[in-house]
Amino acid sequence: INIICSDGLFASAGELNSLRREVIEKLDTTIAESEEKQVENFENNLSRYTAKKTVFHARFFDESQIPDNLENLSRAIIPLETSDETARKLAGTGVEVAAEVPAAVFSNSEKYVADLKRLKECGVNLAWVCNLDGIGIAEKAGMTFATGFGMNVYNSWALEEMEKLGAKDCLLSCEIALNRAAYLGGELPRGVMAYGRIPLMMTRNCPVANEISCADCGKKSLLVDRMGVEFPVRCKNGVSYILNSRPLWLGDKQEDIRNVDYSLLYFTTENKSEAEQVIADFAAKKAPKGDFTRGLYYKGVL
Repeated sequence: INIICSDGLFASAGELNSLRREVIEKLDTTIAESEEKQVENFENNLSRYTAKKTVFHARFFDESQIPDNLENLSRAIIPLETSDETARKLAGTGVEVAAEVPAAVFSNSEKYVADLKRLKECGVNLAWVCNLDGIGIAEKAGMTFATGFGMNVYNSWALEEMEKLGAKDCLLSCEIALNRAAYLGGELPRGVMAYGRIPLMMTRNCPVANEISCADCGKKSLLVDRMGVEFPVRCKNGVSYILNSRPLWLGDKQEDIRNVDYSLLYFTTENKSEAEQVIADFAAKKAPKGDFTRGLYYKGVL
């Protein structure tokens, strides 16, 4: 509110609070007396999607993580800085290769466009984007795109919008319950994250920089909370990613992943041999080893 009064006059905080309470009470009464309106359930107007089968996609944070054997994968998602040699090698395996456009886009979008064009010349024809900026970058590079982590696709409305934007397929939010994911509508192919340390925060200011230099850290450090729980920190493209202390694991729960086209294995801190083992364990539907989480897939956020 704006108060205009003559010099020497004032409105006390108590009077303002009293006025606020009076307005809120009248507003509550007006809302309660208003006619109830029926809101159209858009999701019920879309026919339920039916997936033919579920395949595996794998996303790699670093080029050094990429296994030599990709036979259990349908798609490999590689970082933009992947070398030409590795990109050409992967493109020749028969596995679809996508290049991840980083979620953080500041003044470096033209560099990302140039990297995509370079990888396109090596046989990579798909961009994996994490926000709307990424869609524009993919289009500038002349590449089709799929939407990945960070787009927060939670319902049929969002799926339909991704399809309108031209996405090839879409990763659903990792906050959605699996039983809800199975009943979403629309026509766009979709997937769920089935393995990996979910990013909890992305920040331009490194959270460990006051304790250790970048040279000593090697872009791989930890945050430790008061309970002694360790949260990995990984840095790239001027951004620090704080990752969950435990990896998500649905390898032994794949029968609960229904009506989606792919399960995403999201590699962050793993080395090449560990990534190979995870892929093999998921192909064999094995139970997890060590600490793990099921995320919100059996709870949801609503």
